[in-house]
Amino acid sequence: MKNLKEEHEKDYAKNGMFAGIDIFRDLIAENIKQGIVVAELGVFDGATTIMNLPIIKAVSGKYYAVDWFNGTDESQWGVDHDSLDHRDPRHYYRKGYDQYIYPLFLENIKKTNCDDICTVIKAKTEEAAKHIPDDSLDICFIDAAHDYINVTNDIKNYLPKVKKGGIICGHDYDNDHIELKKAVNDFFGEDKIKLRHGVLNRAPIWIVQL
Repeated sequence: MKNLKEEHEKDYAKNGMFAGIDIFRDLIAENIKQGIVVAELGVFDGATTIMNLPIIKAVSGKYYAVDWFNGTDESQWGVDHDSLDHRDPRHYYRKGYDQYIYPLFLENIKKTNCDDICTVIKAKTEEAAKHIPDDSLDICFIDAAHDYINVTNDIKNYLPKVKKGGIICGHDYDNDHIELKKAVNDFFGEDKIKLRHGVLNRAPIWIVQL
């Protein structure tokens, strides 16, 4: 575990946090209402979460932050990490990684003074879905595993959680993430999908309004 700890500390000393997904923040701001309920799947170190929490708290809303904090485990579906189109090693699965990433996430959201409206579900997305009521979410943002099977399962598991008229959306809808893009297209059909691009984090997000 010493090597994992050294790797984690060296990485964050050099690179800091990820760039927050500003277009997701903007989407929330555009759809803001009193008591809004939002879920983010795949929060990792909280770079995006901390952008969103103050907006949600200002309207007495609620935020679900879902992650198992061990990195992306496409390998469980037979995907070779060396062949992944997502190349950032910080997202790769590491056994025991949660003992560093989870406290880091909690520390980051505490600094916002908005952690009181954030329900953190430390679990894989499939398990976490059991803890979120159906028809309770105004916006659900999917940014967990990026392989075809996991993306499809996340959409299936969280679609019932979103209210009628609500929004289900996700990150990295581009040709660098072909499996993700195909999963979203196959599930919804390209004609139902809207795209938005951010500034801080330029990878596009896909958006479907129910």
